[in-house]
Amino acid sequence: MEYTASITKEENFIKSVLQAIPNYAMSCFLLPKTLCGELENIFAKYWWQHGKKQKGIHWCQWKLMCYSKEDGGMGFKNMSHFNVSLLAKQGWRIINNEDSLVTRVLKAKYFPNNHFLNSILGNTSSYTWKSIWATKDILKKGLFWRVGTCDNISISSDAWIPGSVNFRLSTEVDCMRDLKVNVLIDEKKMEAGINRRYLLRRRSARILRILLAEIPHDDLLVWEGEASGKFSVRSAYKLLQITENNPRAYALQAAYKKFYKKLWLLNLPTKMNITIWRISWNYLPTKANMRHRRLVNDASCPRCGERAETIDHLFRECPVTVEVWSELILQEVLIENHMISGIVARNDEGGILFSCSEIHKKVTSAFAAEALACRKAVKMGIENMWSDIVVEGFALTVIKKCKNKVQDKSMIEAYISDIHQMIDRQNLTRSKHFAFSHIPRSANVLAHTIAKESLKRREEFYLEKKISNYAEGRRLLAWIQEPD
Repeated sequence: MEYTASITKEENFIKSVLQAIPNYAMSCFLLPKTLCGELENIFAKYWWQHGKKQKGIHWCQWKLMCYSKEDGGMGFKNMSHFNVSLLAKQGWRIINNEDSLVTRVLKAKYFPNNHFLNSILGNTSSYTWKSIWATKDILKKGLFWRVGTCDNISISSDAWIPGSVNFRLSTEVDCMRDLKVNVLIDEKKMEAGINRRYLLRRRSARILRILLAEIPHDDLLVWEGEASGKFSVRSAYKLLQITENNPRAYALQAAYKKFYKKLWLLNLPTKMNITIWRISWNYLPTKANMRHRRLVNDASCPRCGERAETIDHLFRECPVTVEVWSELILQEVLIENHMISGIVARNDEGGILFSCSEIHKKVTSAFAAEALACRKAVKMGIENMWSDIVVEGFALTVIKKCKNKVQDKSMIEAYISDIHQMIDRQNLTRSKHFAFSHIPRSANVLAHTIAKESLKRREEFYLEKKISNYAEGRRLLAWIQEPD
């Protein structure tokens, strides 16, 4: 379709330029959601519209385009989520770099006696602090305690149990809510502070003893989304996407996820990958889709007129499509090890002298097949003792090699050498005129039609003073269409 030619440019421009421009501002300030929405509207218009002052069809909401490619989207950024992810990195730095100047300034003013995760916004806060403080929720969801001395980890409030869904100990016992994990290690504190039988029943004590089997160290607050334990904007963005409760991505079956994963790994031009992606989501302007959007009244297929032009009909059911697919499949099977050449010989008045086609086995190059056709034409001319022989072909390189007597070093050297030797032997016994002429493919329709049909029928033929029926029909049609 017309829009596929510039698809790669549009995708790269959106991801590398348009979405990158506000990165610095989003690293410092929390942008209003309305502003993020306006930016995404600009991206969507650039993606769906094909030029200035043109109204393109927005086939889906932009948030669906922001899903990862594995989940059926295009991997564009959700600007609001990306903004929070960039700011969350500032919060991570505050937590881990307590001696930095910015951390000391913010702590002295906004949370002098608390941890950043327990801080409150306040009434006279700066916009910078409001922006960083807004990332606390995502940090709490992604942070995880590596158990050490257990002096700083809350039993029920903090995430510290590996292998659990939310890494927190589920409990309804009020007396445990204010206790630290270290009471589960000290037998006396455990007996005094909590119901040991209840803990054993919940297997909490066993979990802790396994966790603390190694040498104790200080409690470490790490980022669960990365194996290194260090925060990354990428994993924070992914966490935000997941916690959005994305119904479409979760509803996507495993088979479809595998399909999209394989699609983007195919070694194809990106415009072809995106066209296949659009087909999979029915994002093409077929007549059925256009009628659904009330842009046309008739949804019938413009090629066959038998049924509505849906995606399935366009690429699978239409008789024209079926014929194209069958021909492509046949050519793919034959071309792997065979090539076809077609030859038509005419006299001075344009009358047919003979026509033939040959299947060349173990020849995989059209370049070589054209050289074989030239050799066959020269041989037939000599055997029929024609006085003037003019060989016309649409492969310019082959024609030039046939004209040039200099030793050829290409892959078709053997065929060119045979042609030169046949001409030289013939000139020794009888003087003949040989000429080679390059013509465009459009002027060699009959030979091309013969080769194409022979490929489809998998058969060779040799006919004197006539051509095959299917080629004759093509010749008559061309004669009728010629101008006076």
